[in-house]
Amino acid sequence: MALAKEVGRCIRALRRQRGLTQAELAELIDRSETFLRAVERGVSAPSFETLERLTVALDVPAAGLFPCDNGSSTTERHARDLASLSVLGRGLSEANLEMALNILRTIVKHHGPEC
Repeated sequence: MALAKEVGRCIRALRRQRGLTQAELAELIDRSETFLRAVERGVSAPSFETLERLTVALDVPAAGLFPCDNGSSTTERHARDLASLSVLGRGLSEANLEMALNILRTIVKHHGPEC
């Protein structure tokens, strides 16, 4: 269940970045804290319904709950950084968001995507 472990790491990183305890997130998604602990450890895989609840509670797109497939493990820092980009982007005006996207596209073009 390598994918379950990676998804669990992403969920844990996003939860921590948002300053939520396991109990608080479990309540937001209407699941038990025991279940959420198991998901974060990768010993239990969430259902599609639970994944959807997590995207709402953590305010991320569904892809944000899954690791990038680059042949290596997604780190908690990587997941946090991606979540931070998402949060920062929401606070930008349309013009500034477009500028930020162009900057990121330039970086990817010159340095290559890691995912």
